[in-house]
Amino acid sequence: MIDLFCLYNRARGTDLISPEDMNIARMAIQDKSNKYMLKTYTKSGIKTIQLKTFSETSYYDKINQSLVENPGMTADKLATHFKINVGVMKEHIQEAEMKGFICIDESHEGLRYFSNLFKTFDITAI
Repeated sequence: MIDLFCLYNRARGTDLISPEDMNIARMAIQDKSNKYMLKTYTKSGIKTIQLKTFSETSYYDKINQSLVENPGMTADKLATHFKINVGVMKEHIQEAEMKGFICIDESHEGLRYFSNLFKTFDITAI
């Protein structure tokens, strides 16, 4: 919501809207839109507007595929790759890790993320 507020006001130039007006618009989207919905992440409290047709599973597969192609990416690099806010990406990473799509490596360099090879491992190939 913060990014949307900034982008909207930047596009308007000098005719800015207040945070209260943005909150009113958010509530209207939540109540009346057939296409969009409000999602609040429980851990951080970050609020986003997303399509109702958004599929978390396919999105986590895309994150996993990015990590297959570029192993050891950080949250910042993933956020840049997917062109989303770092805070939102961290929420997606946590959910993807909890659901087994990706693995986390913590070292003195910080957190890095990798594809979960155990999830994609084909036991019948042995």
